[in-house]
Amino acid sequence: MKKSTFSRDFKILFSGNIGAHGISFLFATLVARLYPPERFADLGLFVSITTILSMLFTARLEFAVVTSQSDEKAETLCRTGIAFSAIGAVLVTAGMAIAFLLGHLPSWMIFAGFSAFFLSSTKFFTQLASRKGMYSVLAHNKFIVAFLTNIVQCLLFFASVGLVAGYFLGTYVSQMILARKITLEKLPFQRSTFLNNIRTSFKENLNFAKYDLPADIINFASSQTPIFLLPLYYGSTLAGLYVFVDRVFSAPASLIGASVSQIFFERATKAYAADKPALKFLTISIYNRIAGLGLCFTVIILLLGPNIFQLLFGANWVEAGRLAAALVSLVVLSLATSPLSMLFAVTGRQRELLIYNVIVAASRFLSILIPWFFTKDFYFTIIIYAAANFFLRLLMGWRSLTIIDVHLFKAKRTLAITAALVAAEVASIFIFS
Repeated sequence: MKKSTFSRDFKILFSGNIGAHGISFLFATLVARLYPPERFADLGLFVSITTILSMLFTARLEFAVVTSQSDEKAETLCRTGIAFSAIGAVLVTAGMAIAFLLGHLPSWMIFAGFSAFFLSSTKFFTQLASRKGMYSVLAHNKFIVAFLTNIVQCLLFFASVGLVAGYFLGTYVSQMILARKITLEKLPFQRSTFLNNIRTSFKENLNFAKYDLPADIINFASSQTPIFLLPLYYGSTLAGLYVFVDRVFSAPASLIGASVSQIFFERATKAYAADKPALKFLTISIYNRIAGLGLCFTVIILLLGPNIFQLLFGANWVEAGRLAAALVSLVVLSLATSPLSMLFAVTGRQRELLIYNVIVAASRFLSILIPWFFTKDFYFTIIIYAAANFFLRLLMGWRSLTIIDVHLFKAKRTLAITAALVAAEVASIFIFS
């Protein structure tokens, strides 16, 4: 594993991400003026359900595409996973169509099944492209999808489903582009061979389905707790503010995090088996750079959040700026520790990560329910939610480092950056509580 190679691949993915999220950010200033907060709440619900369904469809076996011992096994796993996803999409769509006819779901929710299939296919193709080093393909894909998604959302501003339609188109275009660029070896279909490949794939990569799947579902579902609970307790307008802030923050978060995490998982898998000192150096360097850059962003949002949101998105989003200031420290720490969480899978500690995610899920639920029960104050609820999850993220980051024998108190720069993030979180509590 050469540092120059990692830097080169990171720059390729980063350029694609910066183009994609740059487009999304520019369009966000227009989209925020075209749609009310309630429509962002609908989008948040659709994306949450689509993402959870895609996890179920893939059983998180897309990560096994990278760790497979041969390209043939990786392609077999990719083919099998996409087939399972297609079956799941048909069944889910049929069920949602029935629920819609009975009056239990809005019409746009019917499309969640196929949107999840497109997203699942994209995940498999993405990991296969990563295995083959086709990072330029991934970068171009992100740029094109971001442009088309935002164009559709702007053109359909007159329809209540405009945001959802744009997202649905984005998932479709993404998997179509990757399917055309990444050629799978054409093999004659044989029923016995197909079934044997399914059995072999699950047997060799059982831990991904056994531990990673429930861990990731629990983690993602619990991260969407505000989207599900805030409308019930505080109404769709305040929930829409949260979804909008989450959308704005996801741009810089994905810009850096998606580029790093995708390459880090591949390199960490190889380094753990052959070069552990290099893995330590790579892990600390990544955390320090992301957390250090994020610390500057944190200070700016803490001091000027409401002013920035008013300037960029209009007077209706000043309160979203206050909300952003309360959440920014958690967002930055989550971004910095996200690549580190992959060390649990690299070192075979998926069960430990599953237990951690169960604890996090309980914390997220209670940190919204308890403040609402006692105070009914929206901002106090967000402060408690952010503080509780910040502490748990801090704990997970520390555990990730100890797994590869990195002692935090000996890594002085890492300790100093982390302490500064803790101070920023404490400051946000005093400022906005």
